[in-house]
Amino acid sequence: MSSTPSARDAAWLAGLHAGDVEIFRVIYETYMEDLWHYAKRFVPSDVAEDIIQDVMSDLWDQIGRASCRERV
Repeated sequence: MSSTPSARDAAWLAGLHAGDVEIFRVIYETYMEDLWHYAKRFVPSDVAEDIIQDVMSDLWDQIGRASCRERV
């Protein structure tokens, strides 16, 4: 795995940084299933889903806080 971000990753990060809900949705839909499959190797399926939902929610909250700080 490369440590250099791809053009897609850079565009997604810029979109997240700008608070773009559609970019967040795309990222969520792109990674949710893979993250869920990984997490359920360690915890039951329903717990894995809750964990991933919490992580994505926290990510969105952090992005929102960062956007608000920038505007001040």
